[in-house]
Amino acid sequence: MTDPKIVLITGANTGIGYQTVKALLKSDKRYLILLGTRSLSKGEAAIDSLKTEVPESSSSVHPIVIDIASDESIEAASKEVEDKWGRIDTLINNAGGWPDPFRSPLNQVDNRSSERLRHSFRLLGADPGWEFKAGRLTRRELMEKTFDVNVSGAYIVTETLMLLLLKSSDARLVFVTSGQSSLTAFSNGTMPLPPPPGAGLAQRNGIR
Repeated sequence: MTDPKIVLITGANTGIGYQTVKALLKSDKRYLILLGTRSLSKGEAAIDSLKTEVPESSSSVHPIVIDIASDESIEAASKEVEDKWGRIDTLINNAGGWPDPFRSPLNQVDNRSSERLRHSFRLLGADPGWEFKAGRLTRRELMEKTFDVNVSGAYIVTETLMLLLLKSSDARLVFVTSGQSSLTAFSNGTMPLPPPPGAGLAQRNGIR
């Protein structure tokens, strides 16, 4: 029997990360899934829930503490993976946060969406959108916090784990942008889209 593919997913105890783990557990292929989480207790709770939802699977899932806003946490996670499993076949950068208070006012979202937003803010270490509105953060500081998690965090995770990824004979690297997948946010105006171009626009502009 061949060894299972080793997949590490950051931010996997909730949301799209959680659903990705569940999909892998349901697959006929064998995976060793590393469920990335900022809190070991939340990771273990997610795994308990997954075992209830997918009681039979040829794959296994293990919690791994990794906070993408902390270099020390990322380094510790890398060392744990190396010591226990020696490599990664697939790295899925899923964790992230979205703290802009103007694009995501809580009075425009339902309770479930509101909780998802608050979870994103907790990932950033506080509620930066509300700190900004309260005058405790400048717009620059708010943007820097957002950039630090969503760009710098994903980059540092990838760079730190790259040597483990390169040990795979079939390495895969995936980046997820979960905010743009929310049907609720798009349908209720939280993330407004410009109107689509009307029929005949290409012809009127001479595009063939």
